[in-house]
Amino acid sequence: MSGHHHTRVLLSVSSLRFEGSTADLPSPEAAAGAYVVLASKQTEQAAKSSRNIIEGQMTAYLAGRPLQIRDFDNGTLGTWYRVVLPLENLQEATKACSAFVAHGIDCIPVASAR
Repeated sequence: MSGHHHTRVLLSVSSLRFEGSTADLPSPEAAAGAYVVLASKQTEQAAKSSRNIIEGQMTAYLAGRPLQIRDFDNGTLGTWYRVVLPLENLQEATKACSAFVAHGIDCIPVASAR
């Protein structure tokens, strides 16, 4: 799977559990091994709007770490824009997703190609 989807549901999750605190999250300098996709939008402006909403909802969890907007080529659909949070590894991304899902925010953990 590419991590991009055309339907509302990409995968079915029966449960997610977050263990730890925001102190367990890696620093942005260490964050290169994975990321979580929190939104995927057709325009950069829509992605920025989603980023602002998510940052507002998750201020305490993010602890000052900004969400990024990354563009990606979606083939015949053109360029789309993802709201992402870089993390150290897929395990950390999976943990982070549980916190976002608990707040009603869709989240997909993705391992980065190194």
